[in-house]
Amino acid sequence: MNLSTFILLALGAGILFGSGLHEIFPDYIIPVDHYLLAPLGQAFLRLIQFVVVPIVFSSLILGLTRIQDAAQVGRYTLKLLTLYLLTSSIAVTLGITCAIVLHPGNGMVGITTKATLTAQQAPDLLTWLIELIPTNPLQALSNSNLLQTILSGAIIGIGIQKAADKAKPFVALIESIYTISEEILYLILYLAPSGFVPDWPR
Repeated sequence: MNLSTFILLALGAGILFGSGLHEIFPDYIIPVDHYLLAPLGQAFLRLIQFVVVPIVFSSLILGLTRIQDAAQVGRYTLKLLTLYLLTSSIAVTLGITCAIVLHPGNGMVGITTKATLTAQQAPDLLTWLIELIPTNPLQALSNSNLLQTILSGAIIGIGIQKAADKAKPFVALIESIYTISEEILYLILYLAPSGFVPDWPR
């Protein structure tokens, strides 16, 4: 079965399950969410976080190594960072707009929370720009800092071009990391909708 079809069918099944649970067994919503749905959702998000940084890092390096001019690497990196910031801004704007218009959570009963949120002071623009430069590429990867990961990939890509043939073993390693990450991503995408691993087509 095609992956997109599989996900859409699972989405429809999830809507039917949620609607049926709400209408027929409303008293079971909280325990089912606490012991089943929330853990599954958290596990899925952690799996996505597990694979997103290595696949972004390796694909970025492989893409940049195919560019012959080192100056073009800088231009492509700047475009990539700009697009990343633009899409992130759009996502934040959509999220805030949906929260203002839809008021999610209004009308829910039986769920209480004592959580409090404390706003943190945002750093000034100059400090933020300086902190984009990673002091340790491995730390940027381990902290899942995508902006620093992108810059690390760009810097390493320039170094690979300068090293020429001597960097071929490292490029082969990065290609292996990308292939492995891609296979893990396919596994996660097929695992998420149903909770089991089918024999998916490739």
